[in-house]
Amino acid sequence: MKYFAQYNNDCVIFAVSQSIEAPAGDKVIEVNGYEVLGSKFHPDTGDFERIPAPNPRPSVEEKLQEEIEILKQADLDNKETIAGLIQLVISQQNV
Repeated sequence: MKYFAQYNNDCVIFAVSQSIEAPAGDKVIEVNGYEVLGSKFHPDTGDFERIPAPNPRPSVEEKLQEEIEILKQADLDNKETIAGLIQLVISQQNV
């Protein structure tokens, strides 16, 4: 049994199968195993380039934690603004 990989027009390997014969198609190469799946194949050199996985979408908990941090900072900013306004009012009364 051999491993065969199929790649698309962007040379990204989208399928690897184990078979005695290569699947029909012009964009099929023999490979050593499934580890090339998702890699970019360079036909001119025969090399494979790992494509980094996209960053996973943040979970609901992570999004909530980010929003909580933003709200805490906004609350702190508001308190500082209010404290500044109180100091301004007090300094105006002393004039």
